[in-house]
Amino acid sequence: PGRAFHPIVLENGSRPDEAGLLEAGLPGSATLLASDANLGFAAGVNAAAAYGSADWILLLNPDLVPGEGVLGSLLSRLPAAPAHGILGAVRLGDGPRSYGEFPGLLDRFRAPSRVSSTGAPQQVDWVSGCFMAIRRSLFASLGGFDEGFFMQLEDVDLCWRALGAGFVTLVDPRLTFEHPGHLSYVRSGRDLGRDYHHARTRLLTRHRGRVVGWAYRILSGLSAMARTPRRGP
Repeated sequence: PGRAFHPIVLENGSRPDEAGLLEAGLPGSATLLASDANLGFAAGVNAAAAYGSADWILLLNPDLVPGEGVLGSLLSRLPAAPAHGILGAVRLGDGPRSYGEFPGLLDRFRAPSRVSSTGAPQQVDWVSGCFMAIRRSLFASLGGFDEGFFMQLEDVDLCWRALGAGFVTLVDPRLTFEHPGHLSYVRSGRDLGRDYHHARTRLLTRHRGRVVGWAYRILSGLSAMARTPRRGP
């Protein structure tokens, strides 16, 4: 009771005509921030999170479609336990899952985690930043997202650091969404694969150690070489 959403929208380097359409379509309660350049996901969220004062910050990608009634029920589903710091949702349809286990070198040989499709929230290692609720106090204490990640794995890093600070990440199977994914990459012209390998190297080096990060760089480089077509004699 008495709680409501305060939408904060970051116009992250869009064309002037698109920015005008965005501003015209926003409700009067929304705050619109503008950036001349594409800051990337991590830096963009950090900039937007500096505004507002609510106890929780909800991150939503602009191309995400929440399930029916999800946003209306979200406030009642936010965890009360102080140690529950992050809450995520389940992505529907094809494509990568919106939660999982912390990665390592041998991910292909591990059975991926799955949550029950019904019931109460369940603890996981990480949830996707495209639909993530996080306590503002926790987000601030962690220094927000690491802006060294442009638009890949910054959410996994944040959940990993939250766990190190004593906070649990949950996924609620009653909260669902659809998300086509990577539309921002298509428009930015950036190399998705290169950004991913840079981000994963950074992630593994920080949380698994330099040796694991170095080994990943070697293995990913060898894998890329193996996939490169050979030229004729």
